[in-house]
Amino acid sequence: MGPISLSGTLKILNQPEFKDLDKVRGILELLENREVIKQILLDSPEDGLKITIGSENRLEGINECSVVTATYVVDGELRGHIGILGPTRMDYAKVVTLVEEFTKQLREAILRLYE
Repeated sequence: MGPISLSGTLKILNQPEFKDLDKVRGILELLENREVIKQILLDSPEDGLKITIGSENRLEGINECSVVTATYVVDGELRGHIGILGPTRMDYAKVVTLVEEFTKQLREAILRLYE
């Protein structure tokens, strides 16, 4: 797996279910671990989208969260993974739309680079 980029991790503090600082600290510590991020992302399907909610998450530190992951494939070759972690009450329709659009835009940008 190539480089890993995280953004918006502190936005989790804006969610009411994460007012418990010990809970947030545990989540943020997990997200600092590259191997944990790889495990979350590599659990996504070969091509497409996966949603895990609460206890469906195998990692104990994020079992009160939901994770939406997707892979993006260009010309049959896996190019990368994307994931969003948030509260279990997240707006799934909005998040899925964002992830699908983002992966579509990534595919198109990569294809333009290879033209």
